[in-house]
Amino acid sequence: MKNSKQIKTMRFTFRRGREILALAVGMALLAGAGPGNGRVLAAQVSQPEGYDDEAWGRLLDDTLEYDEIPDLIEYFNPSYRSALESVEGSLQDSYDMAEDMRDEAKEYRQQAKAMEDEGDAISAAQYKAMGKALQDAASSTEKALNSQKKQLDRYTLEPIRKQLASAAQSLFIGYNQMVKNQALLEKTVELYTDMLSSSEVQTGIGMATSTDLLSAQVELTSAQNQLTTLNNSIDSMRRTLIMLTGWDYTDNPAIGEVPAADVSRIDTIDLEADKVTAIAYNSSLISLKNTAPASRSLKDIHSKDRSVEEAENKLRSNMDTLYNNLQEKRLALQAAETAYQQAKLNWEGNQRRYQLGMLGKTQYLGTEIQYIQALAARDTADMNMSQAFNEYDWAVKGVASIE
Repeated sequence: MKNSKQIKTMRFTFRRGREILALAVGMALLAGAGPGNGRVLAAQVSQPEGYDDEAWGRLLDDTLEYDEIPDLIEYFNPSYRSALESVEGSLQDSYDMAEDMRDEAKEYRQQAKAMEDEGDAISAAQYKAMGKALQDAASSTEKALNSQKKQLDRYTLEPIRKQLASAAQSLFIGYNQMVKNQALLEKTVELYTDMLSSSEVQTGIGMATSTDLLSAQVELTSAQNQLTTLNNSIDSMRRTLIMLTGWDYTDNPAIGEVPAADVSRIDTIDLEADKVTAIAYNSSLISLKNTAPASRSLKDIHSKDRSVEEAENKLRSNMDTLYNNLQEKRLALQAAETAYQQAKLNWEGNQRRYQLGMLGKTQYLGTEIQYIQALAARDTADMNMSQAFNEYDWAVKGVASIE
């Protein structure tokens, strides 16, 4: 029979798996990822100026790492690249017009020189004046376009990059959590297979009832079905994750592990300063501030001011929640680490007993699965800590709800 800890672990596995997979599907729709997009972009995107050669090589290799995700989104996510091209394309005609003005200004300067050579000072001055006017107009146009480009990046492209990167990193952590739980279920199937075999023998010699045998069969079938479901979920999650980060759905890049959470970072956090930064960078709040009031009446102006104030207070409250979540996850990680160390000691002792014939295989597998459960719980607690950091860090960068 399953003990309560086994049942709880497996239920967590599939509840969490469904949540993560639903997020993955949603992100795939948001990103517009699909067959044929993939790493063909790698041949189209040149190494950005100033980008370290070694870092660019890492970005182009066949391994997906957690810390690479923001840059992978920026340079290889099909949806983001499409948005970038659209923004740049909308300005290109104006940049081309400014370049034409520079070319005409150059021609006027050449004509002015020719007039000077011919001794026509009046015409030369006129050509110079027209050339300068066009040159100044081109410079003013480019300056305005550069400012507009920065605004579009700040308020249109940057929020897209951040939202996609934040979600992709969450999926990366969720994927790794599911892979860790996969090992637990595989060991569970092994345990129940052995228990079924033992029940069949014991039933044959009258030491177990048909009810015991049926129970073992049901438990094994349930564990096998859960493992199949989890394997399918892992495959779907993997395909979504690699497409978000620029690979084709048929590619097979290696997916790295989640970096161990640096718990000591919590003690260095300046929550009040981070709230100020979060407010300054939150795209939804910026949009609200830039929205004109319904009218110029004092009532509508005050109404908008109240909305901004309420949104800022909500964001401050959300930051408090995210910070408290970090503290809770730290305590959970500490407890999971203690439980894991104890389970490890017990399992190592039972390994020796099993080797000496003092413990049956079924009992041995039972203690081994307890160790694997503790290991999975410790790893999950560590990744939950990483997820909490991910949510907090992205909130500081402007990715947080003000609803």
